[in-house]
Amino acid sequence: MDETRPPQPEKTSTFKKIIGWVGGITAILGLLASLSGGVQWIRNHWTQHSEIKTEIAVAESQAQRDEYEAAVATYQDILKKDPQNHQAADEQVTAAMRWIENFSVTTGENQSASAAASPKLNIILPILDAGLARAKGSRAADILAHIGWTHWLNWHIAEREFSPAAEQNLRQAISMDPANVYANAMLGNWLLQNGGSLSEATDHFNTAIKTGKERPWIRNMQVSVLIYNETPQAGTELIKTANDMRKNHETLSDSDKHRILAFNYELSSFHKARLMEVLSAVPPDESWATYLWLDDQQASDSAEAETQQRRRDYIHARILELSGKQQEALASYKLLQAKLKSSDFTLVEAVDDSIKRLAAK
Repeated sequence: MDETRPPQPEKTSTFKKIIGWVGGITAILGLLASLSGGVQWIRNHWTQHSEIKTEIAVAESQAQRDEYEAAVATYQDILKKDPQNHQAADEQVTAAMRWIENFSVTTGENQSASAAASPKLNIILPILDAGLARAKGSRAADILAHIGWTHWLNWHIAEREFSPAAEQNLRQAISMDPANVYANAMLGNWLLQNGGSLSEATDHFNTAIKTGKERPWIRNMQVSVLIYNETPQAGTELIKTANDMRKNHETLSDSDKHRILAFNYELSSFHKARLMEVLSAVPPDESWATYLWLDDQQASDSAEAETQQRRRDYIHARILELSGKQQEALASYKLLQAKLKSSDFTLVEAVDDSIKRLAAK
């Protein structure tokens, strides 16, 4: 007798199918959500990348316009969004170094220079310290030199630090990289501002110049510290520097030329030794050429132009005398004496003294 099984109920099978469909749909929805989130992440990441790229371009433009403080702030904004952005971190250090090289403050009403400088130096120093921790080789020496200069400004302008840190940092940078342009120029300047050796300072400036780097910046540091320096032979070094700049077709601002003329070519008897020092600093023909290079600003009216020419005539006669051409010098002094007016008291006195000096020989 054949047995037949009764048909199985379809409820269980149908329920399983429904559960399977639900699971599949859920998985698909999860995948779609995941893909949607990934797409959104990519979109956000790309937007941030584009924004950062734009900000880096802004910061680079600011630095090119010498707006170093603004560039540092822009790089800081980038690093808040992307702390691992190595380009922004490195360029921020470079901008901070440029800022400290050209550091100055503008004071408001009833505000001291130290009060204006302190907040800015508070921004710069941590950036340089962090950069030094990442740097190696000559880059580390560059940063350390700028840290030293920051310490000097903390002392010299902010008036809140009285330690040997500046000199120590600069000398350490030179020990790391003996020809380092920044450490040598900064140490040369620091020595002359703090009563150090003129000879050592000159050696450091010469080392910096020989690198062929940052020449206008070095010259600015060198000339600015020598102009007002009363160290014996400082005038000689200043004229040697000016003479070298002239021969190498370097530029010197009109204001610096005027200061050099005013402080180093004074004709009064009180400054006689200084005048002899600067006129003898370089060979006679170069001394005369350098004087004319410094005195290249045309007088504004005929009276001033005449005074300017009389001074030139005297300087030229003095150079002739110092070069051993005494008869030529005496003839030049006498010719000049005949042209002078009593109102040119200082020049009249200088010419008369020169004629008496040569006549007595």
